[in-house]
Amino acid sequence: MEVDASYGHGTMRDWAVFTHTAASLCAEQNLCTVDEATVHNTYALLGGGLRD
Repeated sequence: MEVDASYGHGTMRDWAVFTHTAASLCAEQNLCTVDEATVHNTYALLGGGLRD
């Protein structure tokens, strides 16, 4: 998974938003790690998909 290439783009603010959202999804599902499904669900919540 290339979160930085798809969403973060080396920007701390983008990473903070992504991390906060992914952590919230993990907490809702009692997960301890961010898996591929969590990444895709996070993308969906943050704008409906990947940015190019």
